[in-house]
Amino acid sequence: MNGLVGWTLHSFLLVPYFSWAFSHAKHHRHTNDLVDGETHCPPTAEDMGLIVSTDDENKTTTITHRASKEQVVQRMGHGPQPKTAATHMMYCFAQIHQILGDDGFAIFGAMYRLLFAFQIYVLGITSTGLNGADGKPIPKGTFPDHFRPSSQLFPKKMFWKVVASDVGMLLTLSGLTYCTYLFGFRAVWFWYGGPYLLINAFLVATTWLHHTNPSVPHFDADNWTWMKGGLAGTIDRPMGPITNFVSHNISSTHVVHHLFHQIPHYHAVEATEAIRDYLEPKGLYNFDPDDMDDALWRCAKTCHFIESNTQGVQYYQSLTDLTISDSAATVAKDDCKKEQ
Repeated sequence: MNGLVGWTLHSFLLVPYFSWAFSHAKHHRHTNDLVDGETHCPPTAEDMGLIVSTDDENKTTTITHRASKEQVVQRMGHGPQPKTAATHMMYCFAQIHQILGDDGFAIFGAMYRLLFAFQIYVLGITSTGLNGADGKPIPKGTFPDHFRPSSQLFPKKMFWKVVASDVGMLLTLSGLTYCTYLFGFRAVWFWYGGPYLLINAFLVATTWLHHTNPSVPHFDADNWTWMKGGLAGTIDRPMGPITNFVSHNISSTHVVHHLFHQIPHYHAVEATEAIRDYLEPKGLYNFDPDDMDDALWRCAKTCHFIESNTQGVQYYQSLTDLTISDSAATVAKDDCKKEQ
């Protein structure tokens, strides 16, 4: 019954239900794990178009400068293994920050996430885990998408569930196409397109804020444990009585959801009260009292990248706080010419 209802409702929202359910379960198994985690996985400094110097002996990384415009064009146009711009779509972000400034880049980052992050994620382009279902690293340039049964995201046993997810989406797209033929594009956009973008933006915002904050740690393979991800890596935050009601308290009870995911939403408030009473005196209850819009702006302004996926406990860093010298771009241009 859960599968039937979930497949029906998610298909109406153009979500590949069983495929997404599998990746979401992986997210629960490896919350804030920098290697095996899933969804809203933080990009590294190199992913964002920052040039880094790594000291393997001391396990430290130093950001030296932004990639030059020439390097950005070269990387995005002729990247390694297959040479696709999509593989390195965030490599231009450091340059965009320099052009737009701090606030402009925060607005750009928020809008990019709210409008396109979910679609980009299910296509397997960004925010995905680094390892496939077989536990092996996913090669750069391949996409662990949610639509192909052969995607490295899935084990073989998921074949028919992935197919069923695709069928659900195709049925919805076919229905929307038929409605466009009958009633015109404007009517379909008014009744479906606009509401789809709104609910999609809301879901992206809430899930982004569940595990993202400058104070929230992300762990490499040597430091991660399931309990660390569930407690230190998960945030409860207020959303107001109306939003809490219509979203089944999705954000104000998220810690208990990660500790005991089988608790239904109609017991989540009661369970959260019990968990908070136990964890808060120990300093282990992660609660952010800020309103959703304030928290969203803070994350867009300060949570841009981490230094490395393999160097201990990592916290989000901000392009705003970089003290690198952009005069190093001259050196970058020379390096680019040598590579060419």
